[in-house]
Amino acid sequence: VLVVLDTVRAAELSTYGYGRPTAPALDALAREGALFLDATSPSTWSLPSHASLFTGRYPSSHGAHSEHQYLDDRFPTLAQVLQANGYETYCFTANPWISDGLGLTRGFAWQDESLRASGGGGVAFSFIFRLLDRLGLLEMDKGGGTVASRFEAWVSARPAAARHPAFVFLNFIESHFPYHQLPHQDLFRFTKRPYEELREISIDLMGEQFGGAGRPVAEAQGPARDMYDGGVVYANELLSRVVSALRARGTLDHTLLVVMSDHGEILGERGGFFGHGPTLYQQAVGVPLLVRYPPEVPAGARVETPVSTLGVFATILDLLGLEPPPTLQVGSLAPLLHGRAAEPGPILSELHEGPALPTRDEGDPQM
Repeated sequence: VLVVLDTVRAAELSTYGYGRPTAPALDALAREGALFLDATSPSTWSLPSHASLFTGRYPSSHGAHSEHQYLDDRFPTLAQVLQANGYETYCFTANPWISDGLGLTRGFAWQDESLRASGGGGVAFSFIFRLLDRLGLLEMDKGGGTVASRFEAWVSARPAAARHPAFVFLNFIESHFPYHQLPHQDLFRFTKRPYEELREISIDLMGEQFGGAGRPVAEAQGPARDMYDGGVVYANELLSRVVSALRARGTLDHTLLVVMSDHGEILGERGGFFGHGPTLYQQAVGVPLLVRYPPEVPAGARVETPVSTLGVFATILDLLGLEPPPTLQVGSLAPLLHGRAAEPGPILSELHEGPALPTRDEGDPQM
């Protein structure tokens, strides 16, 4: 089971020392598994980062990034490799980037309908959502609740004596902008500001991603962090549901569970910019990475060696005793779990500029 907590940066997690209790589920898993203390994503947004996760190759190699928004079939995906080794393959996500049309679901025999049922992150752009949202008549998430419910239903329905092992991928996009699109118990977890004020700030900061003016950092940073942290908490609640479903079935301790993020988020620290994608700073690429697998991974292990999340592909195959394809650019991180030396490969993050993703840095007057 591979879980991506979309848009969650490591620095905002209590598991990594953050002051707020944002990650109780991840905190608990870290006591039972191995936590990588310095993990770096290969890119700053969903398409290239997931394509790298699924191929074990950097964006400049697999080609799915801002200049070419499609993952072609030159390299085998993790799902394809596991499927060829007898695994049933399932994808649960409401993230619109992870779709057949963009090539990211190659190798999954089954994909749920969470995106179609809930609208996912893209629902924020629909007229009816914007109208109800402006009127304060809508309380919803970005599809994570549907994803979790459908995973729970799948776990419950799976035969006790299933003939084949399963590979399941889940993505929870709840920390992604617009920051205010959360169940209210999480939206107001760290703030008492009025809903209208939070919504206006959230919409302005989302607009900055697409060329808008945004908000002054002194005005926006506090409420943005409050909302973002609420999204991190909600993503953790959904992760807890995944863990609870496996535990209730009695298979958790026989399941290789990997929890990570595809990229981080900048919350005003860099030139007043909020979001991710067009700027390549540590806040955008420093991500959580945790592996829990009692048969092979010691509980409470801490890996200080810097790693790339590109190594997750090889690590999963290594822990399952499967041969990796020769196409991987980063090797297994598994030796590090036992304190052994390893040279898994380079740690790189790449940003490819495109028409919809103009690069920004602290010297950019747009910021």
